[in-house]
Amino acid sequence: MSSEVCSISDAQSKSDIKLDSILKTLAVLEKNLSALPAVPKLFPSDSPSSDAPIVISKLIVTPTIRPVAPTPFSGQEKPRIDPRDHVFSLEMWLRDVPADLKLHYATTTLAGIARQEWRLQMASLLKSNPAKPPFDLFKDWFITRFTLINAAEQSRPNSQV
Repeated sequence: MSSEVCSISDAQSKSDIKLDSILKTLAVLEKNLSALPAVPKLFPSDSPSSDAPIVISKLIVTPTIRPVAPTPFSGQEKPRIDPRDHVFSLEMWLRDVPADLKLHYATTTLAGIARQEWRLQMASLLKSNPAKPPFDLFKDWFITRFTLINAAEQSRPNSQV
């Protein structure tokens, strides 16, 4: 029985030591917190009580939404993607990008054949004019190159019924 009493008294003294340690830590934290400079109120309260809650008028926060980059375009997608849809997605994605960077970003969405053909087109353009081509030139080339021509429509003579 005396061993139980010893173990209980030991446990109680250990818990007292832990409690004292927690109380000391709490006192230090309170002291540090009170030493921090006071934060000025955003909107001074009209009430004389300094503990009155601060009422903030309605504040509208509009998050910035960044569109997701278009999926890579290779020109061989099944089902076929209209190049005008891809250009539209590029324009939405790049609307806040500076004009001189738009071409660089747009070409990162090309894959496979489309990337190879743009590389050849770019090399040809740079030979004739060393200045970097504008984004509008890329869009025109892209739509012209990847728009499918419906052979059946093209082969029919324009006949009136």
